[in-house]
Amino acid sequence: MKPTQSRIHLLMILLISSAVCLIGIRLHSATAASVAPTTGHSQRSIKSVRRTPISNTGIPIVLTSIASIGTRRPQWAQSSLAGEPVIRNTLLHAGKHPDLWKSVTPAQAVGAIFTGTWFNGAQRGLFAVTHTDNTVVYRTTDAGRTWSSFVLPQQQSVGATFSFINNQDGWMMSDQGSGAGTEGVNIYRTTNGGQTWQSVYRLHHPPTRGALPLFGQKSGIAFENHSTGWITGEVGSVRDYTWLYVTHDAGHSWHALSLPVARDLKSAFITTLPPIFTSKDGILPVEFSRTRTRIQFYRTNDGGAIWKAGTSTPPLSGFPAISFVNLRTIIVADGTHVYDTIDGGRRWTIIRPNIRLRPLFTIRFAIVKRGWAFLDNNGVVSAYETVDGGRQWKPIQAFLAAARHNPDQR
Repeated sequence: MKPTQSRIHLLMILLISSAVCLIGIRLHSATAASVAPTTGHSQRSIKSVRRTPISNTGIPIVLTSIASIGTRRPQWAQSSLAGEPVIRNTLLHAGKHPDLWKSVTPAQAVGAIFTGTWFNGAQRGLFAVTHTDNTVVYRTTDAGRTWSSFVLPQQQSVGATFSFINNQDGWMMSDQGSGAGTEGVNIYRTTNGGQTWQSVYRLHHPPTRGALPLFGQKSGIAFENHSTGWITGEVGSVRDYTWLYVTHDAGHSWHALSLPVARDLKSAFITTLPPIFTSKDGILPVEFSRTRTRIQFYRTNDGGAIWKAGTSTPPLSGFPAISFVNLRTIIVADGTHVYDTIDGGRRWTIIRPNIRLRPLFTIRFAIVKRGWAFLDNNGVVSAYETVDGGRQWKPIQAFLAAARHNPDQR
């Protein structure tokens, strides 16, 4: 089994056991990404601020993922109790103190398995949970004070990935389970910000013309406009196979898309990752794994009609993680080093952090200096933060504020 396939399996396990939402690398000028990168901010150094101890006012918790980032700190996150495996989820909203969080999980979702999240700014967002016999999408527009819900016309799923092109128009890819190198998905669309969802693609048995193949592990979904989008993935047992599908009818039908591959990247296992966009300009990250891994950035300036091979990372080890601040500022970590570029990958700064970031699960950066890393050790997640671009990392202090009331659900 190649390293990237092992990582996909790890991510699927985490979706079920820790419900940390995944891969979706998605950026759009009108929205923040789901699983994904934050919009660009000016690069500036951040001075350390002396923090008032608050250990007597809250319960120690461990952040297990970050769903949305502001200019200086996370706005939404998920957590578990400190020192415990991630067996259930608590959805958090940032409090007034940098280390203090408040739980905004709706009562009906307590104890359920989170399968995916999408948040845009401090007020708006949604998340999906799976129950015994259905999947429910919860939505808020007031920072989690109140929630509405919508039951999807399907049985439970094991993962969900969101892509929005603005606050109203979005898609959700729902994973129906995987095994032996296959994975089936359903796709839903909303045109009212997640209040309701309509099925646009159902898993086909057997696949028909315009259907997605069952073979291959799907890594994410991303749309550039109301009609055109991509689903990315990999076939872990086949070298030189590019798993990439495109739709031009809002997700109803899908067709294979090929990419040019440089000669020095041949004989590799290939993993495509969801593209990110700013207007018509976009980047499609593609991992090429042999003894080591390189990430090639394919670029477009016509909304994805044509993708051209661009810059790439230095050779990477382990299971690399990637975070986009914008189309030019990219941070990559492989557990041993942190790499950053501010010119789209033409030049890379190589940083050796003060700790080994292994086993690395994901990273998120708000600006090139400030970021967060999440490590997974057999289901126990540890969280670290940096304010100097990845040179120095320290454990994140986080406390859960005393609950005053459960968020309302409409």
